[in-house]
Amino acid sequence: MRRSSGFVLGALLIVAAGVWAGPLAGPGDDGVVPAPAEGQGTIDRPGRFLWRYLGPRLEVIVDTRHAQSDLGRTWVILNVAISGEQGKSVEIPRKGVFLETPDGTRVGIPDPQEFASRFGEISAAARRAMVAADPLDFARAGRRPCSLAFQPLPQQGVAADSVWVNVRRICTGFLYFPLGHTVEPGTYHLVIELEDGTTIRVPFTLGSEEAPPPTR
Repeated sequence: MRRSSGFVLGALLIVAAGVWAGPLAGPGDDGVVPAPAEGQGTIDRPGRFLWRYLGPRLEVIVDTRHAQSDLGRTWVILNVAISGEQGKSVEIPRKGVFLETPDGTRVGIPDPQEFASRFGEISAAARRAMVAADPLDFARAGRRPCSLAFQPLPQQGVAADSVWVNVRRICTGFLYFPLGHTVEPGTYHLVIELEDGTTIRVPFTLGSEEAPPPTR
């Protein structure tokens, strides 16, 4: 697997690149970056197009293989896996999942009616994404699979309001975000807001293999 200099930086597990829980901790006097505080997470790059957040409650993997080809289009399509890190289940509400663009704009998941009515805009791209997708359960062998069924394709199921994950369950699926303008290169974030107020931010870059800077 080819590794760029940006990959090497990304592989150092950027502290606090996921959940915002206060000012970022810097290196100590010995130059060692301290372990993330409770509620924070780390980011690594397990593959060329993969960005993984690992925190005390969730693991989130974002595959940008197809999204790299979305530049110049008006939708971003992401292949996503979410699993829990504890025995207690965590609710992932559809209304709490967003794409944050490089200028800070948040784009939510369209409601089922809007998605069905606009699916013709991305039907060909959605098929290509499914063909090109890699399995994302590689890190969680033995966990029960479930569908990240926030946006089932038209006439192929009912949209879920929430999915539940834990250490024995991993949900995978595609997320489709309409930007309303063309997709530009830059650092994006998949944002997940949990019901208890915790916010998880998974950074990824479109148009470059360079790792994004630590998130705020």
